[in-house]
Amino acid sequence: VLQREGCRALAKADVASFAVLRRLSKKAAGRCKWRQAGKGDAQLESADIILLLVSVDFLASKYCYDVELARALARHAVSQARVIPILVRECDWTHAPFSALQALPKDGIPVSCWPTKDAGWNDVAKGIRQVADG
Repeated sequence: VLQREGCRALAKADVASFAVLRRLSKKAAGRCKWRQAGKGDAQLESADIILLLVSVDFLASKYCYDVELARALARHAVSQARVIPILVRECDWTHAPFSALQALPKDGIPVSCWPTKDAGWNDVAKGIRQVADG
């Protein structure tokens, strides 16, 4: 999971959503490595599924954007990993290098804009489970 400081509070608040996601599928649990951006490059290299927690902070982070995102997309391009952008907060990601990838939640609506965050994270969980089990 690649995220930056600005998403850390939101991610902590939604940690239960990720815990549930890990339990939803044995295959998903075995394929996802859970880490914060900038820590654990070995996990970035070994993950089958890489989740991008997209926010303004994520896009503004030089290291995350230039180094980790580039490596994640390179692995995605050669089918070594699957990169899934997760739109956490509103931001203009339409020109980002990952803009052609299928983002979650559905319809490109950030989790923060759903009627409830629970509904948004539930949609994210369903989408990741489909990828992991597919």
